[in-house]
Amino acid sequence: MKVIKKTKNSFGFSMTELLVTIAIISIVSAISIPNMISWRSNQGVRLAANDFADEFMKAKMAAIKSNTTCTITISESANTCSFTCMNGKTISLSDYTGGVSFGGPSGESSLITINYAFNGISDASGSIFLKNSTGTKYYRILISFSGSVSTQKWSGSAWV
Repeated sequence: MKVIKKTKNSFGFSMTELLVTIAIISIVSAISIPNMISWRSNQGVRLAANDFADEFMKAKMAAIKSNTTCTITISESANTCSFTCMNGKTISLSDYTGGVSFGGPSGESSLITINYAFNGISDASGSIFLKNSTGTKYYRILISFSGSVSTQKWSGSAWV
């Protein structure tokens, strides 16, 4: 049987090296975790705005395809948006990260009801406002009488 002797050049990490590595990882984590939480909150409201714009366009297409009116109803108190077409689909803002809710930067209210006619034209022109829970990110979904839908972000002083 061979006996392995521990020599001065043995491999491995010293306790000092391990402690320094753990300290560096702790510092980097302490700096990055708050930024990741903020990023996640902002991503939720952006994703919700894009999803709403997509669903409004789908509702317009469903109204044209079925040759009927498609009604979209916003419930600010329940934080939901429901569609009479598309099998009665309902979008809940609680499904998005970051505490997304309805509301604009100056307390603006969203359109409550939008009807897309059989030809894709909307009976209302206005905006749906979305914000994150901290009130630092705002998006609006613009709906025109022609039925077009676009999304804008609040820059702090103007919609871009």
